[in-house]
Amino acid sequence: MIVNFSSRFSDLVSNSLLSQKQLAEALGVAESAIVNYKSGRTPKAAELFRIARHFDVSMEWLLTGHDPSAEDLTLVANSREATGESGDILNAESLKIVPRAIRKVGNTILLLRKQAEILNDYATELLIEAERLETQLSSV
Repeated sequence: MIVNFSSRFSDLVSNSLLSQKQLAEALGVAESAIVNYKSGRTPKAAELFRIARHFDVSMEWLLTGHDPSAEDLTLVANSREATGESGDILNAESLKIVPRAIRKVGNTILLLRKQAEILNDYATELLIEAERLETQLSSV
């Protein structure tokens, strides 16, 4: 059996909690495009990018089934097996999930850092305003 974009896309869609209509809206495409992708049409680059972002997978994996981010994890799993260490956590199924989880954690960290910067800026503005008000009150 040949595994190609349409079969990988179909798997992602079937594991999604969204209907085809909801997915089409989320991706900014017509519902007929979802049907076309599932039946063999490969999307244009912009659509492919939106699909990859939505499902948190790489465009390379969507097109080829190869995910370079999983290679490092495979090396770790192979080295654990070679040294006889327990590899219960890194089985074949978890190797598919771990790269996505790592990317999600990384994205969450970046988002939290940005939010912390915004809160820090806001706190600084509040302190400046409090000092200004304190100065005004002391001069009255």
